[in-house]
Amino acid sequence: MIQNVAPRLELRGITKTFGGVHAIDRVDLSIRPGEVHGLLGTNGSGKSTLIKILSGFHVPDAGSLSIDGRPVNLPMPLGRSEEHGLAFVHQNLGLLYDATVLENLLAGDSGRLNPWWINW
Repeated sequence: MIQNVAPRLELRGITKTFGGVHAIDRVDLSIRPGEVHGLLGTNGSGKSTLIKILSGFHVPDAGSLSIDGRPVNLPMPLGRSEEHGLAFVHQNLGLLYDATVLENLLAGDSGRLNPWWINW
C-alpha cells in the first residue's frame, strides 16, 4: 500500500448512541484506493450501525465523513450514497445466493440499469 495516497473514504470520530447505549464510539477509518476492508466483530459490536450511518439510515451523534478529500455532510440523504461511489450488500437481506458479489451490488440498481442486464 502506498501511504502518501489520499484516502478514498475517511471517517473520523463517528459516534452513535441509542438511549444510553454507545453503539459505536469515536470510530476512525481510512480506506485508500485499491484497498479491500471487511468489518468483523461479534453481535452488537456496531458493524451494522456504521454501515447504516454511511447509507443514511442512521444519523450519527458526532463525527465526519470525507470522500476523495471532500467533506460529505452527515446524515447522508437516504438513497444518495451511490452518488459518492458507495454501495452495500447487507447481511442476509435479500441476497441472490447464486449471484456474485458484483451482481448482488448491481441488482438493487434497477432504476438505472436494464433489469435483464445480468446474464445468468
